[in-house]
Amino acid sequence: MPPQLLSITSFIMREPTMTNETKLICALTEKEISTILFVLQIHAHRRQTTPEIERVFEELEGAVDAHYETMEKFIPTLHD
Repeated sequence: MPPQLLSITSFIMREPTMTNETKLICALTEKEISTILFVLQIHAHRRQTTPEIERVFEELEGAVDAHYETMEKFIPTLHD
């Protein structure tokens, strides 16, 4: 086997590494995202917000915003 192919194969076959910071692909509906954000908002209000809660908010709100920005490109009259 050629050396380049061997190194590519060993890279593909290696054990996957995951950390607490590994981003996962997760298909949630807008309603599910809204529910998560609502519960986090209640938790943050009753106790105190944390950097982790803020990151989750930013990520989920960003996903919804990106979805609507994409939709508006394909359906310009989406909000009319």
